[in-house]
Amino acid sequence: MPATTRSQDAPTRVKAARPAEDEPETAAGPAAKKRRAAAIKKEVKQEVKVEPKQEIKVEPKAAKVKQESKPAKVKQEAGKKKKKAKAKAKPKKRPAADGDESDDGDYDGGGGARKTKAKQPAAFAFDDEFGAEFEEFGEFDEDESGASTRLTMPNPVVPVPVPADHVKIVSWNVNSITTALERGFIEYLDGEQPDVVCLQGTKISGEPEELSFDDLYPYQFWSTSTKSRGYSGSAILSKLAPVGDARYGLPDEYGIDDARCRVMTLEFAKLTLVSAYAPNAGMKNLQNLDDRREWNLAMEQYLAALDAVKPVVYCGGQNVAHEEIDLSRPKQNEKTAGHSAKEREDMTRLLDEVHLVDVWRHQHPGDQRFSYFGYRNDCRSKGIGWRLDSILVSERLVECADKSAAVGACTIRDDCWGASDHVPLVLTVPRALFEASPAAAEE
Repeated sequence: MPATTRSQDAPTRVKAARPAEDEPETAAGPAAKKRRAAAIKKEVKQEVKVEPKQEIKVEPKAAKVKQESKPAKVKQEAGKKKKKAKAKAKPKKRPAADGDESDDGDYDGGGGARKTKAKQPAAFAFDDEFGAEFEEFGEFDEDESGASTRLTMPNPVVPVPVPADHVKIVSWNVNSITTALERGFIEYLDGEQPDVVCLQGTKISGEPEELSFDDLYPYQFWSTSTKSRGYSGSAILSKLAPVGDARYGLPDEYGIDDARCRVMTLEFAKLTLVSAYAPNAGMKNLQNLDDRREWNLAMEQYLAALDAVKPVVYCGGQNVAHEEIDLSRPKQNEKTAGHSAKEREDMTRLLDEVHLVDVWRHQHPGDQRFSYFGYRNDCRSKGIGWRLDSILVSERLVECADKSAAVGACTIRDDCWGASDHVPLVLTVPRALFEASPAAAEE
């Protein structure tokens, strides 16, 4: 029997070859015919079974896997990245310092400041209210006015000179003492070596057992609250012995609830020292302005009563830029807490009615220096700030015939930024006002 063949040009389907016309049909016989028919049938059956199966298995399925697997993987990776970015951008909640916002408010320079990523030294590892992590970046020496814009606490801290017969007082809004301790607070005290430290914005609750300064300051007075955890707070640390006990808050007759422990008073031989943390007027349309003005009036009356007995040294986070020169952008902040017309009027009245002197402004009438630089919008590196902190003293400690009885220089340590968004203020005061004379001590 002739073999089955397939030419290159023939179709793929296998066909059996027909017998040659000259081949006698009877030569093979019926049995041979049956065998040929069976062989052809078997070959055709195998062809139909194999060829379609190969087509389904190889071509369509492989194409399907190739088209679907890659997009699915890309989509999954994109979903992960989007989820991670969303989680990173979500704001983290931080406890406010006074109601819905901090006592410092949002003094970010004004003028429609954008919500941009702020930069701080590496020590600042927390997130701001927009969720952006602070990044490390270089230090700056000073701005065009000569004020320091460095971004970390200097090491070492060069102390302000103090006359031999004077006591050095430091006033500082630390904006959380526990945080300040991690960012150079102790290093500043070691370098500055103040005799008395007035702190505002300590923001601790209960007795600060973990904050021991016994070796440096044997007389410590902390005004803290268990009712309003993490709010306000004030303190006085002293190397010199006071007369009597410290007074916490404002007297009841002034009608001010000092649950947030804003005011601390300590009496010495010939002066009264006050450390206070003024409330913020409210960054949302001055919503707390009425409460702020009630506090201003009560504080004015309280200081007047103290001044009637002894000269007063009032150290405070005043939370007000009194004059236009006391902030970078006065026009843009005329209706902003800290520079509103009513707050400025109250400050003017306090100075006039109680006969107090803003010592730094008195000694530097035309200079511009700031005590506060907001963390946002690169305010520190740009030199955009506010003079929200001041030391006020009784007029008779400034305008006195005996210059040896007058207070000394007042300094804004704007080179010592880093432990807080505020910088320390330094004032030297005659030691005789703090220490009783031998005759008085015997009595």
